[in-house]
Amino acid sequence: MNLKPLMVSSLLLLTMSAYCQDIRNTLATLDTVRNPNARIELLSQIVVDDQSVTDSIFAEYLLSYGIAFGMLGQADSSQKYFHQVIHLGNEKEHYQLARAYNGLGNVLRRYGDNQQSLDNFQQALNTVTGKTDSLSIIFESSIINNISGIYFDMGRLDKSREFTERSIEIAKRLNHGGQLAYGYVSLALIADNEGKLEEAIEAHKMADKYIEEHDVFYLRGYNKINLAEIYERQNLLDSAQKTYEELLNDPTVNVEVSFSALANLSKLRNLSSDANGAIVLANQLLDKAKEREMLSHVRDAYDLLYTAYQSKGDYLQALKSHEQYMVYKDSLVNTESINALNELEKKYETEKKEREIEALAFENEQNALLLDKQASEKLLYIVAIITLLLIMGLVLWQISQKNKFNKLLTEKNSTISKALLEREVLLKEIHHRVKNNLQIISSLLNLQARFIKDKSAVDAVQEGRNRVKSMALIHQKLYQQDNIQGINMPEYIENLSRALLTSYKIKGDRITVDRKVDAIYLDIDTAIPLGLIINELLTNSLKYAFPENEKGELKISLLQDSESLTLEVADNGIGMDNASKSEGSFGMTLIDSLAEKLSATVESVQENGTRYLIRITNYKLA
Repeated sequence: MNLKPLMVSSLLLLTMSAYCQDIRNTLATLDTVRNPNARIELLSQIVVDDQSVTDSIFAEYLLSYGIAFGMLGQADSSQKYFHQVIHLGNEKEHYQLARAYNGLGNVLRRYGDNQQSLDNFQQALNTVTGKTDSLSIIFESSIINNISGIYFDMGRLDKSREFTERSIEIAKRLNHGGQLAYGYVSLALIADNEGKLEEAIEAHKMADKYIEEHDVFYLRGYNKINLAEIYERQNLLDSAQKTYEELLNDPTVNVEVSFSALANLSKLRNLSSDANGAIVLANQLLDKAKEREMLSHVRDAYDLLYTAYQSKGDYLQALKSHEQYMVYKDSLVNTESINALNELEKKYETEKKEREIEALAFENEQNALLLDKQASEKLLYIVAIITLLLIMGLVLWQISQKNKFNKLLTEKNSTISKALLEREVLLKEIHHRVKNNLQIISSLLNLQARFIKDKSAVDAVQEGRNRVKSMALIHQKLYQQDNIQGINMPEYIENLSRALLTSYKIKGDRITVDRKVDAIYLDIDTAIPLGLIINELLTNSLKYAFPENEKGELKISLLQDSESLTLEVADNGIGMDNASKSEGSFGMTLIDSLAEKLSATVESVQENGTRYLIRITNYKLA
């Protein structure tokens, strides 16, 4: 018996096993390397042949690259490696697959694509839900926290808090310090934005405790920048500045944290009359943002330079900076968004023309088949005189032709159905883009308000922002629901009223809302002006009806009868006589203009508060 081949095969297996183990050991050490550039350098020294290692090791290698590039803010490279892991499709390694989806969600969130980010986080959650291994259960808590972050970005603080508290409960049950740190970092940010400063500080302390105890280094930067911003709101500017400087000197912090620290510190230097220091920091932000092609940060850097040069009295440089700021602002708001919409519209028109051509060709084919059928029938009568046998042959041929015709008809119907489905998807995408554009405008108004000192001007900007949000909410509903032709009014009015309560920081049950809305879907041309009217009436009540934090109640009803819609918005506040500030305002003028468009009558009644009755005759159901 020849033992030589067996010995060679065994030696190769031992060599490959040792090779795989060496790679696994090297990848395991990456968690201790906090500098992303150092991680990439270490990965570049590993020679990995995907034919010689297991799918699990190769996927871990790709994941490590994706995470490192994500820490550096290089989105394209990061997404490429995460997609490669997903393409491997190793169902046995569900934990690695979930990490890839989660990584994509984090990258897309950083660039403002909330819907795609949420979809990837949901894929990650679906992958680990129900799995019994400890890694999957722990990671489930992390993914839930990421979903909370998306809702936070969308301004849904209630949903964000719900998911964060759910994540903390899981982490407590597992006694997992790292996930507890993650959860409390999120809770601090949510509480701060809800105006619950004491809860925010307490949550920050808990996060800091778990971060230090468990050395969760990647969260240290996020937690510190949250604390610095809390210091700013408490007017503890020295403490805020010191914290920002610590973040800039830490090479392990995430690129987004680093950029935010540069921007906030530049703003603080300018506030403390150190215009030169503010300019140095703003230029650092500008160089780094240009290097990574992160246009929103480039825009913010020019805005900081404009403010600093203006404080310094260098009006020429201030003008140049402001011009560059406007260029990038217009580029972000108009060029990208409008071009994207134009591209979608162009694609839609092209596909529409293609469908018309297909329909015309189909009609011609039907006519040709009909002529063939008539010719066949004539031939059948002639051949019938000659022989019954030929008749049978012709009948069989006719059946064959009919089957061919039916098959062709079925294929064409399938093509038309597919085209209609694609049109619906395209329309949903257009509404999605319109909603995103309106959110950008809302964010710009919010940014503008930060630089306005006059309270009445800030209030006016906030009211404008709420109007934009009311329209954005309509487009959001259109692409999220199956019926893209109309708006579900009960759901829309509930979301709009909740958003306004959050916008005016109404806490707890100080103001309750009683809604009575018929289950109707309105056409978008009716829903938008009606939504703006509701926005204005609720805004008046929230601003003027309940002074000095008084408790109260709002009532909203939208009822349909055989001839009209009746909208009623009422409060039990101090009444119009004591809230005359709203009379003759832009908001009331806007209500009258919108009511005229809807052929509506507006009636106000002063009875235990203020009540508006609006009867609409010019409306359209979806």
